[in-house]
Amino acid sequence: MKKWLIIVVVLSVVAVLLFGAERTWSYLMTARTAIQDGVDQSTPMGFEAARIKNLIQGKSEEILQYEDKVADLQGRADATGRSIADTGRKLEAERGLLAKIKGMLDTKQARYTVGSGSYSYAEVNADALARIDACKRMQEDISEQSAILKELQKAVAQGQASGQEARRKLGELSASLARLEARNTNADIRTELAQITSSITNSPTGQNSELEKACRNYERRVAVKERRANAKLTSSTATTIDYSKTVVTQDAATEIDRLLNPPQAETEPPVATRPAEKPSAGEPAK
Repeated sequence: MKKWLIIVVVLSVVAVLLFGAERTWSYLMTARTAIQDGVDQSTPMGFEAARIKNLIQGKSEEILQYEDKVADLQGRADATGRSIADTGRKLEAERGLLAKIKGMLDTKQARYTVGSGSYSYAEVNADALARIDACKRMQEDISEQSAILKELQKAVAQGQASGQEARRKLGELSASLARLEARNTNADIRTELAQITSSITNSPTGQNSELEKACRNYERRVAVKERRANAKLTSSTATTIDYSKTVVTQDAATEIDRLLNPPQAETEPPVATRPAEKPSAGEPAK
């Protein structure tokens, strides 16, 4: 590890000397961005969401440990408060007892009967002085413990506030992850719909499919064939003379004259003249 650290430091120094600090820093940031982009592209979305959930779970465990520490501080503060209260009660009891002893000493008696014992003035006075020292120590203890209690209460308040803020932030992140997962799912659905739409557009029955092109080409060929058939039919119905058959010819002018100017009545009806037959193209003339 130390060897690699030395190599990195040496390379960094060389890069700074060759390219300058600003350019080297720009290269490093660009490389970092490229690496991050590469990691993002190669990391599945589901894996990234699972990683975030693990991070949230880890932070939740840290918050629990932190709250345990705050609870421990709260316990110490409560114990300190109880100790201060007990010491205060003892101090009050001693102060009351000292007030009685002072009343006894004010009488200046040679001997004092306390309970079943008898004590001299000096003994009572010494006991009173010892109790005074004990009261002073209790007062100092109460003062020190009160200062400690104040700091503990302050730490507990700050810890509780920090814990609540951490919980709130963690809840926001959890809710944000849920919303992002929903958006990611929606994006997947929309991508699938786009793929389905694209597959339908480019399906075998789509506008640019081979089947569609074949049908249009077939329709074009049918149309061409119909135009040619119509053209042939039109040309075949034109007036033509077929000389391969026997054609009967007759002088129409003569027949019209006969129709308009019939001959006078005769004794015998005229004999109709048979029209001459024109020989066909393949027969010799007679």
